[in-house]
Amino acid sequence: MKPRFCKRVGTTMSKVIVFLEAKDSVALRPASLHAITFARILSQALGTSYSFVLLGHGIAGLAETVRGYGAQRVYVVDDPLLAEPLAERYAPSLRQVMELANASHILGAATAIGKDILPRLASLMNSAFVSDCIGIEVLENTLHWRRPVCAGNAIAYCVSETERTVVTIRHAEFEAASSNGAMSPIESLGAAPVEAAASRIELFGYDAVDNSRPDLTEARVVVSGGRALAGRFFEVLGPLADTLGAALGATRAACDGGFAPGDFQVGQTGKVVAPELYVAVGISGAIQHVAGMKGARIVVAINSDPLAPIVSLADYTLIGDLFQLVPELVGALRRHAGES
Repeated sequence: MKPRFCKRVGTTMSKVIVFLEAKDSVALRPASLHAITFARILSQALGTSYSFVLLGHGIAGLAETVRGYGAQRVYVVDDPLLAEPLAERYAPSLRQVMELANASHILGAATAIGKDILPRLASLMNSAFVSDCIGIEVLENTLHWRRPVCAGNAIAYCVSETERTVVTIRHAEFEAASSNGAMSPIESLGAAPVEAAASRIELFGYDAVDNSRPDLTEARVVVSGGRALAGRFFEVLGPLADTLGAALGATRAACDGGFAPGDFQVGQTGKVVAPELYVAVGISGAIQHVAGMKGARIVVAINSDPLAPIVSLADYTLIGDLFQLVPELVGALRRHAGES
């Protein structure tokens, strides 16, 4: 079926807005730097500029830290109404910025916050929503969005049929942006009236996993374990993760079994990671798990089964009893680092 509307490159209303997530009042979430990289790719394809939008309370000073990333403008909406990232509060202000900038696209990282707020914005604007985008291609002068389907085993090419498009990007697929020195002007705005549904929503608090290790989606090294570790998950993997300065991950089976928190889950229904090194301990390599870690640069498998699917995917493999191999590996790594 021929699309009713498709974005032609070089059209008059082709401006890109990047929704940047504030980690706190003085720092961005690292995933937002990856979103900036994608915005540069998209704006170049469209032959247009990109701008940033920051929402929250007490975040006005944060705009100064992103001025050097080449945006045409940095929009700041600093209001007590936006103290918590609730979709019903954020979406109207994002729509306000879209309309003010006359923008055709708004994008953000596919984090928990991005996956909550941006679909709500798309619904509010009756616009197309593209999730987990990993790239774009211009075919016959028409912009096509690339996104993984079937647990990452196939790539779909999508065309937007609406004038405005809302996008979440799989940030692990892109490098973090660096400053290019160009200082952007800052424009402060008031918050838009919140949705009626906001009055029926009350935030009780956050249940955050107490984890002193690196964030799973941002770590350079990830050590993951499967169900085979059972109740010894932290006993076995903790020392290895600490020695490597790694984040801890787990399969869905390990999380469902109560051996690891749900926040550790890597896979199709969990988190997507793309570290430089991924160590898979006692993981068979089911397609659902592989979908979340196939972007890793180097994969090391530690498994008792030489025929496990993860072995064929790994760059290096240790076959044997993981309860013996992992402590031996930790000892060798510490000796190599000059530790006792």
